[in-house]
Order: sequence, then C-alpha cells, then structure tokens
Amino acid sequence: MLKKLDWYIIKKFLGTYFFSLILIITIAVIFDYNDFVDRFTENNAPWREIVFTYYLNFIPFYSNLFSALFVFISVIFFTVKLADRSEIIAMLAASLYALLHPHSQHQPLPRHRDNPPRQRQATCIRKPV
Repeated sequence: MLKKLDWYIIKKFLGTYFFSLILIITIAVIFDYNDFVDRFTENNAPWREIVFTYYLNFIPFYSNLFSALFVFISVIFFTVKLADRSEIIAMLAASLYALLHPHSQHQPLPRHRDNPPRQRQATCIRKPV
C-alpha cells in the first residue's frame, strides 16, 4: 500500500517527467518541421497528412527513444526542487527514507551498533639496529 509521501513523490516525478517530455518533443517537432518544410511544399503534401500521419508517428517514436533521458532529467529536476524547498531534509528528519531507497520497501537504513568500534592499539615500530 502506498503512503501519502509515496503519492507525493510520484506526483512530483510524473509532473516533471511529462513537462520535460512535452518540452523536448515540442522543440524536436519545431526543428524537424523547419528542416522538412521545403520537402513538404515541393511535394504538395497536404496539411492533414503532415500532422496526422508523419507527426503522430514521429512523436511516439522519439518519446520512446529518449525516455531514458527524460527519466534522468526528471529525477534530477524534481530532486533539486525538493531540496530547494528543504523537503528532503524534513523527510530525513522524520526518518523517512522513501526518497533515498525506493526499492527497499521503505525500510530504515541499518544503524551502527551501540558499541563504538574498538580502538586499535598503537604498534611499536622497531628501529633498525
């Protein structure tokens, strides 16, 4: 069962993901149209064919091709946004590790033993005779 914090993180991630996806694909469509406008006009391609055949295939192809890049960009941006608003610090202060360990089913990080590690005794360095 997902908690409130999980839904909050998912919403932030998906919002950033779809924003970056729409932004970059829009720029790609504009550049592609700018490159091929001469071919479209030379071949008298109808507007309906350009939009509904060419670009309706172009958008899913490039969205799928660059999806790993969009995920990477989204994770960076939404983590920076959370850090900027000090939300990550609040999560860590409340001992919530959902953001740091998404695949560990939100188990807390292992703590050190109550006993501090034993100090090593200094060894004597023998001087050569």
